[in-house]
Amino acid sequence: MDSINSLPPLAKTWLLDGPLAAHVDAYAANLERGSYSRQSSRSHIDALAHFAHWMARCTLTASQLDEDCVSQFLNFHLPNCDCHAMALRSHDQLRAGLGLLLEVLREERVIAEFLPPTGPISEELNRYDAHMRDARGLAVGTRKDRLYRGGQFLRWKFPEVLASNNSAF
Repeated sequence: MDSINSLPPLAKTWLLDGPLAAHVDAYAANLERGSYSRQSSRSHIDALAHFAHWMARCTLTASQLDEDCVSQFLNFHLPNCDCHAMALRSHDQLRAGLGLLLEVLREERVIAEFLPPTGPISEELNRYDAHMRDARGLAVGTRKDRLYRGGQFLRWKFPEVLASNNSAF
């Protein structure tokens, strides 16, 4: 909760009076469980505040969120963002923080579960995740970032696998 208390007053208002207010405690608890560093936790909370502000402007509720909403925020709002200057604008940091938000909302059964992709690329990414977790002891956030980037690389390197297997990864 230190990350929330240290927010600028406007960002704190966006977060605690906005459409995600009911989920802030669960989000903060998830950060704690994931052993995120203080800097990463603060970045994720900043991302949540900016996204909550955008949701309020768009009159979106938490139950309406999904990957497409996050994509719309990142790809359409962010490049033209006219929010207050203190709003976080780093695409990668926002993407990471909002991915965690979707996980929390799924854990709370606010939004539908995400069906994991299938196929050889996703199987390889699952093995890589197990290695990072078991052999390297990497934190959840670090693993997610590396899986995202590894998935991008594999999709770029092996497009024929995607076409033949109809895999989402």
